[in-house]
Amino acid sequence: MLLKFFRKPLPGVLVSIVVLGVAAWLKSLFWGGEVADFSYYKMPLYALLQSIIPVGSIWGSLLTLGLVIINGSLLIQLNTRYILIKNRTYLPSLFYIIICSGFISLQTLNPAVFAAFFAILTVNSLFASLAGNSLDRLFKAGFYTALGTLFYLPTIILFLLILFSIVILNVTSVRSWLAATLGFVTPLFFGWFFYYYFNDDMALTTIVFNTIADGVAFSFFDTGLAFVVWLSFALFMLLVTGGFVVSGLPTQKINVRKYHSIFLIMILLVGTATIVVPFVSAETVFLFAIPFSYFLSSYFTFARGRIFPEILFVTLLVLVILMQFIPK
Repeated sequence: MLLKFFRKPLPGVLVSIVVLGVAAWLKSLFWGGEVADFSYYKMPLYALLQSIIPVGSIWGSLLTLGLVIINGSLLIQLNTRYILIKNRTYLPSLFYIIICSGFISLQTLNPAVFAAFFAILTVNSLFASLAGNSLDRLFKAGFYTALGTLFYLPTIILFLLILFSIVILNVTSVRSWLAATLGFVTPLFFGWFFYYYFNDDMALTTIVFNTIADGVAFSFFDTGLAFVVWLSFALFMLLVTGGFVVSGLPTQKINVRKYHSIFLIMILLVGTATIVVPFVSAETVFLFAIPFSYFLSSYFTFARGRIFPEILFVTLLVLVILMQFIPK
């Protein structure tokens, strides 16, 4: 059975996950197709990338795929370090790659996948603050969030995650708040200063306001029936796995409860931003998939019964495959 195979922490499973990820991107890499246009997006670090890699090129898709695989690998390390799931498993990487690969129109160079890389580093720093040296790690959490923001403006919502996490992790001294804030402000200040010093203008401020006012994000409903089916199933899985994780929190260790509480808040923040903020849309899946991957992994590792979890798992894989062949 497929689920039983992917539960095993074997090298062959890792290879299979990478192969599956590459297979899900073959259409975008070699046959082209309609992809979301992020050329209008001018946040400094992403604009620098666009100046090096042509928009819509195969190199952009390869870079994005590579970063999706790297992000998935980081999720495995996060699980190993903090024991978010009691069993050793590669499932977080599998689900991250699957979720991100289901959005065919996003299989191109886009800012959110880079923001997701820094979001994982932010989460790692937040979790690590429980072990000690919290001021340094909260500074790093703010710093990584700001770097992600310089790629993708909506990443700024994760600064709220840091503030909530300070309360959840009970590191609520005044210095904790100051450390997180200083870490967040530092990259933004240097970015603003760079533009001001070399261009003698307020270009970064203008970029931010133009992104808010004029950005036209990729729309969920421009992708046809196949995408809507895929999205509906993913949301259904979120309800199933989210409920499973929440119901199991009382049996977890205190630290693990705090980690999962942070993931729950992350889902709420990213989901709210996706629905409410006009210039935010489906590209947030690269952020959303971080906590969602752990929810899926927890469910498929510990759910009772064999038939229903297997059906859900196979359905998830089949939908990703079908998304490669069903036209818009």
